[in-house]
Amino acid sequence: MATQASAGAATSSLQAEAAQLSQQLIQEQLQVDTLEHQYEVDSDLVQADTTQIAAIQQRVTKDQLKVHAQHTRLSQEAVSSYVNAGSLSLNQTMALFSGGRESVANRSEYESVAIGNTGETLALLHTDQVQLQASRSILQVRTQADKAAEADAANATANAQATANELAAKEALVKGQLAAAIAADRAQIAATAVASRAPVGEAATAVASRAPVGGALTDPTLPPFLACVRQKESGGDYQAVSPDGLYMGAFQFAQGTWNEAAQLAGLPQLIGVPPNDASVADQDTLAIALYNADGGQPWTGDCGA
Repeated sequence: MATQASAGAATSSLQAEAAQLSQQLIQEQLQVDTLEHQYEVDSDLVQADTTQIAAIQQRVTKDQLKVHAQHTRLSQEAVSSYVNAGSLSLNQTMALFSGGRESVANRSEYESVAIGNTGETLALLHTDQVQLQASRSILQVRTQADKAAEADAANATANAQATANELAAKEALVKGQLAAAIAADRAQIAATAVASRAPVGEAATAVASRAPVGGALTDPTLPPFLACVRQKESGGDYQAVSPDGLYMGAFQFAQGTWNEAAQLAGLPQLIGVPPNDASVADQDTLAIALYNADGGQPWTGDCGA
């Protein structure tokens, strides 16, 4: 009895641990899904920033070419204006700029008319270029931040998935231990019942020769559902055995299910007896006991419950 109590406690402990692990696994998988979504969002941000930086770089390049072209054009115009001074000869043109304050004033006025405000034009182009460079720098900084967030999300997702895998492996191990503990409990119960039965005389001879063993005094009337099950499962053959040897008798009991039904029927002497070795009355009695306890659940088919 102490051994059975200890085994039962171990089984209960494993059941509780399996339930806890299952709940933790569900929560961890939800965390994995959330982190994967965040990783996708961060990746989209990085892609958007990269595209925007490429567009700004194109604009910067275009403006640089424009500044260079404008600078070249203005320089050419200035030189052309000095060389080709309208209807004046070259000597007359140069005379305008020779000597004293008057020449300085003439030169300034001439440059203003002939060349225009070159400094202002170049300043505007330079300002645009500086603004574009600043925008690109800001976007590069933001891109680096987004890439860092993307990397963090990827690491968090990987860690969460690793934890989920570890929990799944531990859950499988505990469930395996639980199944083994339950099987051991049932085997212990069956062994104890067989040992306490100690068949002698005619009963021992019947077991040894695999002749039907008696337990029920009378054969009860089967309800329609069980009558249908008997026909579907074995064709009414009370000594039938499935090809794999796991299911026996008219109702194709597994040995463990048969032992439980024997307890339900109050016939512990039938525990451990192969179902196909039991009498017709015993098989009918245990089938009715199981049906009253669990309904049609132990059997499959189209007999209806």
